[in-house]
Amino acid sequence: MFFRKDIVMIYYVIFCILLLCSSLNIKKEFIKKGISVFLCIFLCFSYFNGSDWRNYERIYEQYSLKNFYNYPFEKIFSLYFSVFKILNIDFWNFFIITKVFCFCIFLKVMRFLSFNFFLEKLIFFIQIGLYLFIDCPLRNLIAISFSILAILFYLQKKTMRALIFVFFGLLFHNSAIILLFIYFLYLLIRNSKKEKEILIFLFFLSFLFSSKDFVLILVGLFKIIPSLYLRVINYVGSSYDSSQLINIRLFEKYIVTLFTLIYYEKIKIKYKYGKEVVILNLIFLILYRIGNTFSVLTRFQLYFRIFDVIAISYLFGIIKEKYTRFFLKSVYLCYLFLNLYILIHMSTLYLPYTNYLQYIFKDKPSYEYRINFNKNYRKEIKN
Repeated sequence: MFFRKDIVMIYYVIFCILLLCSSLNIKKEFIKKGISVFLCIFLCFSYFNGSDWRNYERIYEQYSLKNFYNYPFEKIFSLYFSVFKILNIDFWNFFIITKVFCFCIFLKVMRFLSFNFFLEKLIFFIQIGLYLFIDCPLRNLIAISFSILAILFYLQKKTMRALIFVFFGLLFHNSAIILLFIYFLYLLIRNSKKEKEILIFLFFLSFLFSSKDFVLILVGLFKIIPSLYLRVINYVGSSYDSSQLINIRLFEKYIVTLFTLIYYEKIKIKYKYGKEVVILNLIFLILYRIGNTFSVLTRFQLYFRIFDVIAISYLFGIIKEKYTRFFLKSVYLCYLFLNLYILIHMSTLYLPYTNYLQYIFKDKPSYEYRINFNKNYRKEIKN
């Protein structure tokens, strides 16, 4: 089997294009829209890549209204399946339509809070996009999309719409319950006259979450949802019960959050929603720390990860000294590139890249061929 190197290099080409557009500070709207469409096609139309589609495709093919109650998913997700099955839409069209819908929500939220469009897209592409849209934990993706839309509406003071979309998120994946718990913490910080002091306190408190025992005490809060609580507890002692005290990604999150606290007043003044982004980014840090301590909880941080992307963009916009900004940005971009390299080369999920549009007018490869395609690539490059 022959694998074209340009298909392998496409990840780096996207990195360079976004970096170039960010460096040139391109403002033209048609270029922004063109890049957004390209990213959408790249992320949402991926074909043999990723892992979760393998289970979802089998389930989708076997699913019918007759066995609606037998599937172990949230019933609204089964109902969502049903709509596409009734319309006789095949799995891959269903899958792509769903991902495009979610991608548009992410775009909407990012455009609302955006400061540096292309830098944010670059960070999003590596730190969020590849996992959520190519590896694609589908139910999680839908729930996260509804949840960040709920946060957007809340920032716009459209509380009723926000609650509706939180409810939608819960219907697709019960992990969205985290928004209801976090809502009260957010209000506590947002409405306090000493919000910076609270943020600093929570920043240092987050180090306590390196203790698994401390995290398990917090998990007890989920007893109000027995199914979710038991699901988490059942992972204790399993292969999913892994932890990391520190790693380079966690270190980076702490550095970013620390700088948002140092420049808190400037961020509040410069950006309309600067205060809110700093708060939401700190919440993300806490959840990210928890996920590193108890890996089964790692998906909670995905509901707030977009605000880490925005916070980084805001920080680079705050630093006025030209050479300092250039140095820090260069270091961070090298870190991003290293992240990209590790992500795509240390698993069989991303290389070589394939796109559904490549096969739109061809006979579709078999399921067995598709699930083994990337593994065969690994074997070939080793030989």
